[in-house]
Amino acid sequence: MSRKTTRPPRGVVDTSVVIAGAAAFRGAPLRPETKSGKLLLRWIEEDHFHWLYSEEVLDEYKEILKRFNVRPGVIGRFINPIREKQSN
Repeated sequence: MSRKTTRPPRGVVDTSVVIAGAAAFRGAPLRPETKSGKLLLRWIEEDHFHWLYSEEVLDEYKEILKRFNVRPGVIGRFINPIREKQSN
């Protein structure tokens, strides 16, 4: 009898969700007010989905966030957890 394992859903996060959710990473503790921010925080805290990305996708996120005048430190607080969680 085989045992069925359940994996979290996998997906690519659209850049528009990143832009809308990145504001949650400006303060500490993280307190998102948007649905996008809540989704991203839930991912960090609960690991409820597997974020599919490549370095090119992360570069796109960073470039877009820079265009929206997001400070480099905030961008790092957003990008670094993605890399850390996926490397585990």
